[in-house]
Amino acid sequence: MFRLNMIGLAFVFVLGCGHKTSPSLVQSLPTMTAADAELELRERDSIIFQSWAGLHQGFDADTHLTFYPDGRVEIEYSGYDVERVSGRWMVSDDTIQLEAPLADLTQMPGADDWPPMQLRCGGGKLYLYPTRDTEALKYSDDTAWPLGELSLPQR
Repeated sequence: MFRLNMIGLAFVFVLGCGHKTSPSLVQSLPTMTAADAELELRERDSIIFQSWAGLHQGFDADTHLTFYPDGRVEIEYSGYDVERVSGRWMVSDDTIQLEAPLADLTQMPGADDWPPMQLRCGGGKLYLYPTRDTEALKYSDDTAWPLGELSLPQR
């Protein structure tokens, strides 16, 4: 029992409960090249990224992006209610750009200031990391949070 508790405690420290830990941890991961990022996004049926570096928080202000291999992207924001927009994604200069009516996400602060994102990989997960600070991905007074790949249970 003690060993199990220590493993859980180590897991919390690695992922970080503090608001500063997870963004800086993801920032230190290697950035994928444009070719590798595009291959990764087109290789699967879909990839879902979740705010808070992929750690479920269950709060309002949760953001989900679903990328499809045909270039479609669906963006969902949970504020007072759930808002969704659809658009396209493309890879350019080692960043992922979104073409979507993000301003229609009226509850998301800074939605119209969505930055290009870098695809990073570490610990068997993918992360979308903002190339600059933005209000669209801030959930308190700290730096913008990355979005982490959501691991769905296998059937």
